[in-house]
Amino acid sequence: MCPLCTRAAGVKNNPDAFNFERRDFEPSARGFTLKRHVIPNSAKPYKLLGDPVQTEIRFELPSLRLEIIEGTRHAACSLTVLAPIDNQTTRVHQCLYWSTPWLLPAKPILKLLAEVFLDQAPLVVEQQQEGLEHHPPLTLIEGADTQAKWYLRIKREMERCQREGSSFTNPLSPASLEWMC
Repeated sequence: MCPLCTRAAGVKNNPDAFNFERRDFEPSARGFTLKRHVIPNSAKPYKLLGDPVQTEIRFELPSLRLEIIEGTRHAACSLTVLAPIDNQTTRVHQCLYWSTPWLLPAKPILKLLAEVFLDQAPLVVEQQQEGLEHHPPLTLIEGADTQAKWYLRIKREMERCQREGSSFTNPLSPASLEWMC
C-alpha cells in the first residue's frame, strides 16, 4: 500500500508502518531497464497469470516503454509509444498483448480502462507546460526523480552525439533504487 493510501486508511505517519522496496536497474541500448523481479503481493488480476508473477520494464529513448509480465501459466506485454505529431501535439499509442485466450471477451473493458488511464496524461502535461512557461529552475531530487534525471542525461548524450556525429554510448551505470511503500 502506498503512503497516501496508508494515511487515508487511518494508519499513523509512522516509518515503521511502511515497507521498503528496492529495485535494480541497468542501462539498455538507448535507455534503462527495471530488471526482472517478482511482484510482491500481486494484485488479483496479476494472479490470473500464475504465481509468482515477474515483471521487467524497459524505457528507451526517444519514446518507448515496454513492460513484460510473466506468471507461471500466462504472460502479458504492454507497449507504450509516444509519437510527436508537431511541436505541440504528441499521440500516445498503447498496445497490450496477452497469452490468455479466455480474456478475449474482456477486451472492450480493458480498452476502456486503458483509455481512462491514458486520458490522464494530457492533463498532467498541460499543467507542466503552464508551469514551465514561467521558466522555473528544474530541481530534480535524488530518489524520487532519479529516473527523470537518467532520461535527461541520456537525452543530452544523444543530442551531443548527433551534433558531433559520434556514436552513442549509454552514460548510465547499473544502479539500485529504494523507496517506501
